[in-house]
Parts: sequence; C-alpha cells; structure tokens
Amino acid sequence: MTDMFDNLDPACVALAQAIMAGQQVPMTAETASCLEEVNNNLGYDAAFNAYVLGSEDNPNHPYVDTAGCITIGKGHKIDTLAEFLSMPFYIDGENRLATDEEKRQAYYALKSYGKNNYIASYYKNITPLRLVDEYREALYQQDIFSRHNELSSSVVPNFDRMTAPMRRATMDVHFNAGMSQFPKARGFARELKKAEYCQNLHRLENNPNVRQRNEWTYNECMNGDFIR
Repeated sequence: MTDMFDNLDPACVALAQAIMAGQQVPMTAETASCLEEVNNNLGYDAAFNAYVLGSEDNPNHPYVDTAGCITIGKGHKIDTLAEFLSMPFYIDGENRLATDEEKRQAYYALKSYGKNNYIASYYKNITPLRLVDEYREALYQQDIFSRHNELSSSVVPNFDRMTAPMRRATMDVHFNAGMSQFPKARGFARELKKAEYCQNLHRLENNPNVRQRNEWTYNECMNGDFIR
C-alpha cells in the first residue's frame, strides 16, 4: 500500500506528523492544502470530498445537527464551550471579530435547541457568528486525517489492509455517525470477510437520506477489497 507520505512536500509531512502527535496546528489555507494532499494520498480524493460536501453542506455559521451537537462547515462537531470560544468567529455584516461574550451567548442559544430535525440553514439567523472559508476547510481536512488515524489505530481491525474504496466507505460512516454505528462490521473486518463487512457497514437511522447514503457506502465498499 502506498505510504501516506509518499511524494509529499516535507512541510506537509511535518504538519501531518504534528497532528498525529496530538499537537495543535494553525487552521489556515496552507494547512488545508497540505492535509488535502495527504488525504488524497490516502484515497480521500476530490470525488469523496464532493460527496461529503453534497451530504453535509458547508455553512459558515454554527448550527445544531440532528444529534444535538453544535456543528460548523463540513460536519465539524464542536464538543466544548472552550473549543467554541477558541474559534475566530466574526460578526456577519461587521468588520470585527466576535467577543468571547458574544460567542458564549451564541453557544448557549444553540445548545438550547437540543436534538431536532431542523436543517443547517434554519440557524443562519439564530446567531450572527460566521467562520471564514479557509478555517472551515482546514477543520475538515484535519478531521478526515485525524479520523483516518483513529480508524487505523486498531479501532477497525485491518483498516490499513483495505484498498481505497473500502477505506472511503468506512470513513464516510465514521465521519457522519461515529464508530457505534457499525459494531458488527468490525468483526468481519477482523476475519477479512469483504461482503459481510460491507453489508454491515451502515448507519442505523431509517430515513430516505440515510438509506441513500447507506447504498453509496455499500457500493463503494464492494468496489474495494482487503489486501492479503
């Protein structure tokens, strides 16, 4: 299998290694570009990114997803108030950054919605906080790279022995729904049974959008294989 760092700029390799070591990196256009190169090397290519964008959208305002998590951009979940406060939100229509108090008010206003079925655009007028394009793109690319390493580090057995289509399918479920959505699939990965793994790699919710996404996942997975 191609090494994730083959033929990459040394600066991009250093950045990726810093993330693997648990270090914080700047959320800049340069970071986004470097990590996009690394992710592309891992099989998360332009077609995969376009699929995620079509499924997740990319709003520049924070919103609450159906699980009740504050989210922004291409599905980046903001887990804590501290993370929310650390982000360089600006005020829509004003040439200034948001204050910590404005961020805090927005955070608790969003948290009050809890689990619901509102789409992301519903929250556009809930708060004037916005986040620039390059920061959101860097977040997305870092999320993909970090989740790849999480999946590789024994979370899914034999993940590193999957060809790119199987990794993309696994990444899509993990990115969208987390590891709890496919506990059965992990057992088949341990046994290197492709058809059974792909069949059990799916999201548990039963609505038309999820069924369509599960179909894409299954077909993409079946296009891949385990490297023995």
